[in-house]
Formats: sequence, structure tokens, C-alpha cells
Amino acid sequence: MTMLQRWMRRIPAIALSIAFFVASSRADVVSQPFPLADKLYHATAYAVYGWVVALAVGTFPIAPQRRAIVALAVALVFAASDEVHQSFVPGRTADFFDW
Repeated sequence: MTMLQRWMRRIPAIALSIAFFVASSRADVVSQPFPLADKLYHATAYAVYGWVVALAVGTFPIAPQRRAIVALAVALVFAASDEVHQSFVPGRTADFFDW
């Protein structure tokens, strides 16, 4: 895999990380059309995030058996840091169940 191919697999994870950070910095929250809609939003967003992180992790020299564990760990740590970040944003709160 060339250097360009590696970065093309890493860029979506980096871009989505930045997008999540920017979105969690905003006080205006997405409307809730039904109860627990925010949980569905989080599950969908982080499923996509997990997928792009798994693609990015595949570009590093990690044993194939450990890539899923590393991708899951990266996504969980990022999600936790995002919730902590939200606790400092006026109008937002950190929620363990969003993590």
C-alpha cells in the first residue's frame, strides 16, 4: 500500500473526528422527533465512525487479529473525550449513555 493509499484511508477518520468535535462545541442541539432519538443518532454516527477508524487502523503495522480491538479502543476513547468536551460547552451536558 502506497503512502497516498494509507492517507486516503486515514482522512475520513480524521475528518469525522474534527466534525464531531465541532458539532459538540455547539450549544444548539438537533431536534428530537421521538423519545431517545439522540441515542439513535449517536449509535448511527459512532457506527460509521467505528468503520472509518477500522479502515484507518488497517494502515498501521498492527497484527490483523488486533485491529478490531485497537479500532474499538480508539473509538471508545474518542467518544469518552467527546462527552467530557461537551461538559464544558454551555448548554450541553455529558451523558454516560451517549458514550
